[in-house]
Amino acid sequence: MKRTVATLLTILLLFLTVKSVHADIYVQVKVNDDSSVNLNFKITNINSTVYNQAKENFDETTIIKAINASTGTLIEKYEGTVKFDDETHSINVSYSFFNYIVEEEINKEKNLRVFKVNTAWRFFNLNLTKNYSINFAEIFALSASDWGKTENGYIYNSTSNFGKTIFEVIGPETSINSYVNGEIVTFEAPLSKFDLFISSPY
Repeated sequence: MKRTVATLLTILLLFLTVKSVHADIYVQVKVNDDSSVNLNFKITNINSTVYNQAKENFDETTIIKAINASTGTLIEKYEGTVKFDDETHSINVSYSFFNYIVEEEINKEKNLRVFKVNTAWRFFNLNLTKNYSINFAEIFALSASDWGKTENGYIYNSTSNFGKTIFEVIGPETSINSYVNGEIVTFEAPLSKFDLFISSPY
């Protein structure tokens, strides 16, 4: 009986340790002039127990699979890298891809390229281990339309019981205007001379 109670207490303590994990999260979406996207995740200051467990199965496909499973956003072709920092208990993941979260249009009347960036894919759940997951949908629940505007995009910045969390969307270098409607961040950039040439009726 004593052994059973001790075992249950041990399991309970382990459960509480895992569930009380503190971590900081930084997500950056960088849209390039060719409509490609650089997507970066930094999960830092993770509890050492969770970090060591996460390293066993976490790879460059983990976050993409979680996004696809939770939101139905099908990111299929991409390049990804993952780096672990044992000193800071951090996981850095970088992706690059085309098309999946950015829709480009041409506004001929205003001679503009329009980049529509869908941020709704952030509503996903990431399993770091069997016992611990990060609910991005809860952490970044605030609508993109309520985020702060920066010189070159929009940012959400918050500190909670979970940790410090930042989600940043950066527009193309040629962008001259930006605005948000719901979860869609839109950037406008002037057409290049080549774009003007191919769109000309003459």
